[in-house]
Amino acid sequence: MIIDAHVRIGASREAALSVAELLSTMDSVGIDRALVAPSEREIAYDNVSGNAVTAAAARESSGRLLPYAVANPWREDAVEVVRVAADAGAVALAVDPVLQGFDLLDGLIEPLLAFAAEQDWLVYVRTGTPPTARCRCRSRRWLAAIRSSVF
Repeated sequence: MIIDAHVRIGASREAALSVAELLSTMDSVGIDRALVAPSEREIAYDNVSGNAVTAAAARESSGRLLPYAVANPWREDAVEVVRVAADAGAVALAVDPVLQGFDLLDGLIEPLLAFAAEQDWLVYVRTGTPPTARCRCRSRRWLAAIRSSVF
């Protein structure tokens, strides 16, 4: 069995993926199941809606899609948001320090990690260089101008 460990569904800033498109792509490349997270906006802010979207996708997929629960750790009700997602079928926790505005080492995420541990869930943490830190210059001239003004 081949499982894709992280796919975002819905419309984000740079891409959009519907459940039908995801399932079709999975069929064409031989992926049996996938864990799905909601769009960037829903990961960052509208967690309750995002959890409902992934739960609905899972219900519509005949068991092929498995929903992540998301909650911004800054929310006072973050654990409750994830608990409701678990009751709706979530099987793992997804967090994104860049979109959700926290540092992995500042302790803010601890209550969510404790809940995930109680559920025996996997936790997906998006790491790496944030998209906002990459240069999106369209020409080398712009890049040279940026470098000369910064250094």
